[in-house]
Amino acid sequence: MQPFDVGVFQPLKAAHQKALRKSLAEGNLTFSRVDFLAAFQQVYEAGFTRHNIMSGFEETGLWPASPQPVLAKLLQEQLRQRKRINPAYTSLLPSETRFQVAADAANDIRERYHDILSSPLREGLRQIAKVSAESIMLHNHSNEVIVNRTQRVQAYANRKKRGKTIRPSGEFVTSSSMDDIVRENERFQDRQTKERTRKELRMHISQVKGQMQKIRDDYKKTKKQVDEDAMSRMEKIQAYTVPPWCSYLPVTADIDRERAVEAAARIEGIIVATSASEKAGTVGAGGALRDTSRFGEDDRLATYSMTIGSREEQNPYMAELAAMSMALRCLPGWLRNREVMIISSNRSALQVVARPRQQSGQYIVQEIYSYAGLLQW
Repeated sequence: MQPFDVGVFQPLKAAHQKALRKSLAEGNLTFSRVDFLAAFQQVYEAGFTRHNIMSGFEETGLWPASPQPVLAKLLQEQLRQRKRINPAYTSLLPSETRFQVAADAANDIRERYHDILSSPLREGLRQIAKVSAESIMLHNHSNEVIVNRTQRVQAYANRKKRGKTIRPSGEFVTSSSMDDIVRENERFQDRQTKERTRKELRMHISQVKGQMQKIRDDYKKTKKQVDEDAMSRMEKIQAYTVPPWCSYLPVTADIDRERAVEAAARIEGIIVATSASEKAGTVGAGGALRDTSRFGEDDRLATYSMTIGSREEQNPYMAELAAMSMALRCLPGWLRNREVMIISSNRSALQVVARPRQQSGQYIVQEIYSYAGLLQW
């Protein structure tokens, strides 16, 4: 477009002025857009000629290719810049730090030659320092005022101008100015940006909602599995532990520990001692089998120990019942029809075995009665 700007624009403008003057000479006081369109072909042919187009390319140095027009333009611009500001003028301007230099010089002289200067001279140097400080403050304040005024002028110039909208009238097709077009384009770009932002935000929100729903579904599924697992591990209490027509195992309990120990020492036959304990959050049980009828030999038949589970799910009471069940289950077959005495220090376990009801540990009590029944046959 540069060759047309250089070679065609001026002839085109001159032809348009010629057509406008001709219309005024004919007595027309207005030159409407219809008149402009009627004269456009003549103006176009007068401006866009072969000679004007070729001269535009030659003057810009595009054809034939030549750097002279560009270099001449640069030299002309450099000369114009040099003529605009004379470098000699800058040396005549005062220094920006003149007040600070004066204050520093006065303070330096007063401190360095304090002993040899007279009192009036020292007082004069102090006054010079004060005046310099005041000048520095005024200079800074004036600079701030200038900067503030420049910013306010710029803000006033950039403000959105208000006014009545010009309605199309006569032969005007539109009354929009370039500023209106620019502002409308900016508003359009803002609307497009906000719309894209809303779409992206809705998309991200939809994705987040989908992920949250997936997490909730997984949590519900996992929670259901955990609940089902916990329910499957929960003990179901039956209406009765042992059928009512079955006889209960004989149990003797003594509150006095010393009498109980003495009674246990007098027992003869198969003796099973069980014990349960809890340590470090783990519940365990164990026992020992003894046959007092074996004279001159080691009367210990067997010992055993086992881990029942964690303290959160088991307790020493359940461990004591498990130890009794383990002892009866591990008795050898040749001990059938022999009296077996189980010694335990857990009174709750003994009471449950003596009169089983709807207590916790029914399945272990049922095992105890089942193994005891097998030994009776």
